[in-house]
Amino acid sequence: MTAEVDVAIVGAGPSGTVLGAALARADIEVLIVEGARAWHWRAGGVFASPTAMAALDRAGVPRTTLDTLTRPIPAMRLETPGGAAVRLTYGAD
Repeated sequence: MTAEVDVAIVGAGPSGTVLGAALARADIEVLIVEGARAWHWRAGGVFASPTAMAALDRAGVPRTTLDTLTRPIPAMRLETPGGAAVRLTYGAD
């Protein structure tokens, strides 16, 4: 298949699809290429911090879609190979 478009985006995750939609609204011809054969749950596109949810909301993603396809994360734990750990919370008490 050969196609000539203004912009090609590799990856149909939240960033790629929001960018593609914004460019298309600006009358820019966009092709989004996704390697996965089917949609599946994965941490990168499913678990969303409050900041990510706000950005997707500002981008015009309907709240019903966000509520259906994402899972909020109130915190995360980061660990180094040496054993140091820190817990990051997102406004939780």
